[in-house]
Amino acid sequence: MSATLSYKTPTNLGLNGVTTTTNGTWIQMDTSYNAQIGLLLTNGASGPTTAAQFQVQVAANYNGGSPANPVNFGGPLVGGLANNGTYSWGVEIPLGWAAFRVVFTQSSGGTAVTGTADASLTTGI
Repeated sequence: MSATLSYKTPTNLGLNGVTTTTNGTWIQMDTSYNAQIGLLLTNGASGPTTAAQFQVQVAANYNGGSPANPVNFGGPLVGGLANNGTYSWGVEIPLGWAAFRVVFTQSSGGTAVTGTADASLTTGI
C-alpha cells in the first residue's frame, strides 16, 4: 500500500532581494499526516556580506490562515557567504501540527540571495 502525497509550494519564497524578511503563506496540514519541506538558498555572483537564512514556524491551529501562538520549529537554517554558493535543507514536520510556514531573512549588503521552498504533504496511506 502506498501513501498519497499532496504537493504544495509555499508562496512568497521564490524571491530575490536584499534587506528583506518575507513570511511565507501558512500551509494548512491538520488533515495531513506530516509534511516534508525542501529549502534552498542561492547566493549571487559576489556572495552576500551576511548570510541569509530560513526559519520554519509551526502552529497548533490554522485559524483561517492566521494561527494563534506560532512557534519556531528548530533553529534558523543559515546559508553561507560563498560566491554563487548554494545551501539546502530538508525538514519534516510531524503529525500533530495544524499549520506551518517558512520565513526568509536576508540582511543588507553584498549581492542578493534567492530563497525557494517546496513542500509535500502526506494526506493518505
